[in-house]
This record gives sequence, structure tokens and C-alpha cells, in this order.
Amino acid sequence: MPKRSALSTPQTGAKRLKPAPTIANVAVDQTDWCGGAERLVMWESAGAVSEVDIGLLAEDGWLPRIIARRVANTGSCVVTVPTGRVPGMYKLRVESSAVSAVHAETTVSIDPDAVPPAIMRVGVAQPIWHSRSRQRITWESAGAVSEVDIGLLAEDGLLPRIIARRVANKGSCVVTVPTGRVPGMYKLRVESSAVSAVHAEMAIRVDDEHRARCVRYARLLLGLPPQHKLPYPILRKVAMLAATD
Repeated sequence: MPKRSALSTPQTGAKRLKPAPTIANVAVDQTDWCGGAERLVMWESAGAVSEVDIGLLAEDGWLPRIIARRVANTGSCVVTVPTGRVPGMYKLRVESSAVSAVHAETTVSIDPDAVPPAIMRVGVAQPIWHSRSRQRITWESAGAVSEVDIGLLAEDGLLPRIIARRVANKGSCVVTVPTGRVPGMYKLRVESSAVSAVHAEMAIRVDDEHRARCVRYARLLLGLPPQHKLPYPILRKVAMLAATD
């Protein structure tokens, strides 16, 4: 008896297709949000969406600030509104933790009547820095800026090298200058730890040879032999007084 072709085998039932993962109908219990408050976020989903991330995206921004990560996909979640946001309209995004392209959004307003956070008037005691030295930085701020990051940005660079992270915003901070910096001009940036767009900068020079020059010049002025040691602040002051006389 000839074998029956596989193509001629009768179908016992159509294969059921799984629905594609989707997220839709994001909603909130209140559209006006205040920093530090708790708000209820709701959404609907279909397909394989086991966990979601919830983020805030400024209307002119690129990437969302995640405020709740890997939340079980139960259709709702209570989130804490972050502080220090620039007042205005934001997109609230609920997205699959596995596939960020699977998401939906709604619009909320954050701190609409608040003073916008700002940092301004960055200053230093010494505009020429050398490795391992301790330098005091000062700045002023307005609005909700609880913590700041301090970084060095080369004039031809894209991202700052953070040298102090999440510093309490008291208006001043002492940092240790990192080693291995290429000599030259840098931008010293003080920025809000919550919103990197809130920042201010000033120009400084990183020059390890500057210290050695000050020491040689001061010793020469004082007539001291090379092996004689005086504290660097004294030698530096002598060199600066002579240079500005």
C-alpha cells in the first residue's frame, strides 16, 4: 500500500497564533503631579508582557527617566513623583521591560507653579589645577536642587568626567583633582544630580607643571636650595605675589 504524502494528511485544527505584546490606554488618577507625591498609574496590555518599566520623558528630551523598574504587569502601579524636575509637561511612558518598543504614553504636568531648578555662578579659589590637589568649588542655585554632580569636561569632549557625585547642595564642595588628565583647558561643570540639563560651567586649566614652576620660582626668589622644603601654599603665595607685583 503506498505511503500517504504528508501534504495530504488531513488537518486536525488550525494552529492558534499568540497575540503580539502590546500596551495601551495609559491613565493616571491625577494629571497634575507634585514632586515627592504618590500617584496611581494604570494601563492595559495584551500578549506576553510580564513586567513593565514606567518613565517620565520631557517633551524636548530623548530618553525617559525611569521612576519604576520591572514592575509586575498587574495593570496598575503606585509611583513616587521625583523631585527636582524642571516644571512643565511630561510624557508618562509605560513600556515592556523586555521590549522597549512595546509602550504607550499619556501626558502629565509636574510642579507647574514651582520655581524652575537652576545652578549658576560657579567659582573656584584657584583657576589652575594640578593632580591630587584639593580644590574648593562654589556655586549658587535656585528651585529644587537637593544634590549636585561635579565633573570635568575637556573642551573637545562630549561627556564630563564626574569627580564628585551626589554632593549635598550646600553651595560649596572640596574635590580632589584626578590624575592622568591631559594638560589644557577644561570646563568645570556643576549639575543637578536629578536633571543633568540643569547645570553651570566655568573654565579652568589643568597643568601639573604649574606646581613645579611655582616651587622653583619661589625658591629662587627666597634664595633657598633645591633640597629645602617649605609648605607648598607658602611657596605658591610667594610666587603669586612676585608675579603680580
